[in-house]
Amino acid sequence: MSRGSTARLCGEVLLSAGGGAFREHFCSRCRSGGVLIAASRIFIAPRGLKNRRTEGVWNECTPSATTPLPPHRVVNQTAGSAGPRLVVLRDETDEALKGLIALPCGRHESVVFRIGRTLNPITLPP
Repeated sequence: MSRGSTARLCGEVLLSAGGGAFREHFCSRCRSGGVLIAASRIFIAPRGLKNRRTEGVWNECTPSATTPLPPHRVVNQTAGSAGPRLVVLRDETDEALKGLIALPCGRHESVVFRIGRTLNPITLPP
């Protein structure tokens, strides 16, 4: 899941323009097989953090926002999702992000997500 306007590389570039259902932002191969995201871009979300309604996938916060974060998406947040709400950053960062908790795994590990109404982790690293 990275920025881009077309699905050039399956699982790598997320469709970012247009409306419709969340899953429609992904190619059919990713919708059926899931997407692999670096654990260094995934954090446990603070309570109350929600997605904004946008035409794309990424929440773009202004510096004056209550929780100023780089472009991100809250996932695993729908009814029926197991485990904690998660935040996926569009880009990796070395900045300390207030309110976000890093996954307890190595920066070089990845998480596979199933695509539906949201992204749900199939398995989380130990």
